[in-house]
Amino acid sequence: MIKHVVAFKFRSEISDLDQQYIFAALNSFPDDYPTMRNWTLAPNSSNRDDTMSHAFIVEFDTRADLDAYLTGAAHEKFVQEVWRPAVKTQIIVTLESVGSIADSE
Repeated sequence: MIKHVVAFKFRSEISDLDQQYIFAALNSFPDDYPTMRNWTLAPNSSNRDDTMSHAFIVEFDTRADLDAYLTGAAHEKFVQEVWRPAVKTQIIVTLESVGSIADSE
């Protein structure tokens, strides 16, 4: 199982209405990419670090499924036309769930 995590913060000039549009677009991705599993998008509720305002997590069965999503036409268009102009900063982490770190040592 591959877990793809994106934490992000919008640019200050992005309106609440524009943010809602972006959330709706993101939430439509599982319809375009049926290999997406366990999609979650939510505001950051941490009381320890508010550097990022939101995050999403999605799972894929294989790295090939993730790569197909990342290079898909709808994803690429969204990133170029919507995401990059709206997001101030982001952190992207991809994890492969094959057991714990201790198991692999």
